[in-house]
Amino acid sequence: MLDNIKEKLYINVSQKYISTIWVILQGFVFLITGILIFNVTSKFLTVITYAVSIFFIIMGIVNILQTIFSSHKKVKSINILNSIINILIGILFIYKPEIFMSLFPLLFTLYIFIDTIIKTITCYIYMENKLKKRYMLLLRTILTYIFLGILIFYPMFRIRFTYIIVGVYFVSLAVTYFLDAIELLTSKKQKNKIKKRIKIVLPVYIAAFIPKKVLKEINTMLEIKNEYDKYIIKKEEEILPNLEILIHIKEGKTGSFGHVDIYMDDKVVSFGSYDEESVKLFSSMGSGVLFEVDKEKYIKFCNRSENKNIISFGLKITEKQKNIIRKKLEDIKIDAYEWRPLSQIYDSGEYTDYASRLYNATCAKFYKFRRGKYKTYFVLNSNCVLLVDELLDSSGLDLLSINGLITPGTYYDYFNREFRRKNTIVVSKEIYLNKTKAVIKK
Repeated sequence: MLDNIKEKLYINVSQKYISTIWVILQGFVFLITGILIFNVTSKFLTVITYAVSIFFIIMGIVNILQTIFSSHKKVKSINILNSIINILIGILFIYKPEIFMSLFPLLFTLYIFIDTIIKTITCYIYMENKLKKRYMLLLRTILTYIFLGILIFYPMFRIRFTYIIVGVYFVSLAVTYFLDAIELLTSKKQKNKIKKRIKIVLPVYIAAFIPKKVLKEINTMLEIKNEYDKYIIKKEEEILPNLEILIHIKEGKTGSFGHVDIYMDDKVVSFGSYDEESVKLFSSMGSGVLFEVDKEKYIKFCNRSENKNIISFGLKITEKQKNIIRKKLEDIKIDAYEWRPLSQIYDSGEYTDYASRLYNATCAKFYKFRRGKYKTYFVLNSNCVLLVDELLDSSGLDLLSINGLITPGTYYDYFNREFRRKNTIVVSKEIYLNKTKAVIKK
């Protein structure tokens, strides 16, 4: 029995389910916030500013208290610095609320500026690869430039419009939570009849940093000194999944952004920029490469060779949905041809590129694309999530972003919330730790 415990540790989260009442209450909070932002006044802005200030200060104090009880030196130094910064920001906003009131619209404008750059690069990719809807994307990009110009040169419009957009977002988020509550109260048979709908997800600039936050939580929760390498977080009802979403998290600037794979029919399928000779624009673009690999070998490679933590969300879907996903993957591979990394082409020599290391460890099978949206990889659009999202979307599993930008952080946030709720398709959660072993702290 002790050997089994050493192999994997089970954590029961039956007490952590999100109740329907809690979901409804959250919906009302978002709804009221959105309505108040619509009718923005100087007094209300002051209240928001003080609330944000108090939030930053409390968050900083809580992080400091958590850090005191942490034995991980690296976590301690990073947490203390972040906590001090949060507290200082909170104090600054209390004494200078006008800074927050003027800064918030400017941050929104900055977000639109970044979104404009993303659309420009994406438009270039669509035009170069002669993809469908490229002219529609060109029109949207031009309109985004016009909108950005208005925000920059008309400050009064920028302030008012920013709060209108934020108000719309909160109201839309409230509607999503109310619909989630209805789904929680709906039987599985009735749930299958519910038409697909758009889910409002976290803004991309927030969701992008979720993997980094999760990594921090793992490091805080786990004390690095023992031999546990797998954690299974159980629901009350034990249902075996027949599809898994693998979310990768790794220390470092690029690794903490995350990566997503899909596992079904005894193989992991992944998409990314794995041909290092083709990368450009600070490694954000390159030839799109898809690979298929054995799950056990792949996870072992990621944990031990790449120092990655992998969080697997297990889904229980119907056989009909599985067949649709299989057919969709076959359709995507119609435009693909087999590609070989350097270590597969040449028998002699040591090659350090990712594809070569992966092939040597797992004998993965690689593909490139002759045409289509997977021909070119772009980290902020046609990224690793694109393949997984298209496969799930084809079967009616509806994780959709309102702005078309879905990150690994978006996926983690969505599936983690679904896992903590009863009667959802997300039935399991497993954490595969990297080669540094760990135990739950008491």
